Amino acid sequence: MSTAAPYRHFESREALLGAVVVRGYEQMLDLLRTASLPGATPLEQLKLFGVCYTRFAIEYPELFGILFSDRYRAVAGAAQRASFEPLVDCVEQAQRAGQLSGAVPSNEVARFLWSTAHGITVLHLNGGIETLGIDGSAERPHASAWDTFLSQVGPPPVPPA
Repeated sequence: MSTAAPYRHFESREALLGAVVVRGYEQMLDLLRTASLPGATPLEQLKLFGVCYTRFAIEYPELFGILFSDRYRAVAGAAQRASFEPLVDCVEQAQRAGQLSGAVPSNEVARFLWSTAHGITVLHLNGGIETLGIDGSAERPHASAWDTFLSQVGPPPVPPA
């Protein structure tokens, strides 16, 4: 393929990279939607979200690096928002099942969990998890963060009888 070939389909390098970012969000969304544990509770699915998020970043580090760039927000905004929906759905399932309190709106809980997953992922990619002396696997930091969070915001208290 010649260096000019992509310009038959895209008007500029920026347009090409914008399309790559949109496709990256679609790939991540596919992964997050299909990642499930048979018979898992909604809380177990929430933990899996973070692990899958990190695995996506490990598998596609360059793509992950540009997904959250402000540079492509106008092009990728809808795809970025769509990639957030499975997490909100999972939080809502946990709230309906009584595994998470409904005191905080599901989108706010999901935003916090996404931010946590993103922070752990960036630390993992940059060697920060290992530098801190924490298990360097994708699973352990997420399990620890989720357990800490969920112990504070778990199911609503049962009223006295």
